[in-house]
Amino acid sequence: MIEHNGKTYARVTEVLEEFSDFSHIDEAVLANKCRIGTEVHEAIASDLNKEVPVLSKLSAGYYESFVNWYHKLSPQFILSEKRFFCDKLRITGQIDGLATIEGSAKPILIDFKTSAQES
Repeated sequence: MIEHNGKTYARVTEVLEEFSDFSHIDEAVLANKCRIGTEVHEAIASDLNKEVPVLSKLSAGYYESFVNWYHKLSPQFILSEKRFFCDKLRITGQIDGLATIEGSAKPILIDFKTSAQES
């Protein structure tokens, strides 16, 4: 839950949790993956803000994948790490990015993943 302007909002991730079953994955593995995902997202945000990203060795490869993608497609970011609030449904979600990419007629919603394989 997140407080914003005196109101409480459920995070979209919390709402969707009941549809995701990670019970078969060791809690320590999940916690580590969460830490890596957060670290990589923060590094990407730092990079987009012209700041120096800080990464552990475990996260460096995922960040390097972003750098390769960025140089290959040259996206022009309109928004990065922007949180939105729906007062009607009292839910909130944060996008990783909104960018234009050459050849696309409209901006593209971007969701960075820290998966083992490209998708």
